[in-house]
Amino acid sequence: MAPDGTGIFLSANDGHIYHALLGGGEGRRVTADDGFFHFLHGVSPDGGELAYVGIEAGNFTQPGRLLTLPAGGGPPSWFDTGDGHCDGPEYSPEGEWLWEH
Repeated sequence: MAPDGTGIFLSANDGHIYHALLGGGEGRRVTADDGFFHFLHGVSPDGGELAYVGIEAGNFTQPGRLLTLPAGGGPPSWFDTGDGHCDGPEYSPEGEWLWEH
């Protein structure tokens, strides 16, 4: 859910994350064209940040990478998770921690 309660964040079939308004209308893309598919997993408790997995387009055997992004859009932050596959990042209830499995 968006921090203002007017919409939701979702992963779409085109590989991007969107903010869709609950009242209808066209969704706003929040991820850039960076050569990756973006799979949303978590929204921070304050609604200001999104946690997702990025996988290089066309290379789904590559380990996913953990990223965060300001909910309003902007440059992502990348986290080094080693060589293992990253999936399911979520925030702790207070938003102090981000974990993945």
